[in-house]
Amino acid sequence: MILLLIPAIIFIIIIIIIHWVAPTLPLPIWLVIFGLFIFFIYEHYSNNNIENDQTCIKTGCSGQICSNEPKISTCEWRCEYDCYRNALCKKINGQCQWEIDDKIKDCLKKCN
Repeated sequence: MILLLIPAIIFIIIIIIIHWVAPTLPLPIWLVIFGLFIFFIYEHYSNNNIENDQTCIKTGCSGQICSNEPKISTCEWRCEYDCYRNALCKKINGQCQWEIDDKIKDCLKKCN
C-alpha cells in the first residue's frame, strides 16, 4: 500500500511541473499523460509481483502440483499424490518446487 503512494506523489509533482511550464495544455493531453503514467505503474508493479513476490501453492485437483498460480489437472488419484500431501511447496532457485526430504523419497519409492 505504501509503495503505491510513492508513484502517486511523483505523479502529483510531475503534474505541478507540467502545469507550471505549460499551463494551457488541453484536457486530452492531460488524459494521455495520466493514462501513460497509470499504464507504466501497473506494468511495473504487476510484473514485479508475479516474478518475485508470489508465493507457491499446492494446486491441481489432487494437490499434486506445486505452482505460483492455480492449475487445472485431471481428477485422478495416484499413490505418488499421497506422498506430496505433507511435502512443502516453496520457491527454490526462483521456481516453485516440492521440497523433497527422505520421508517423501521413501514414500515415492514405495509407489513405484
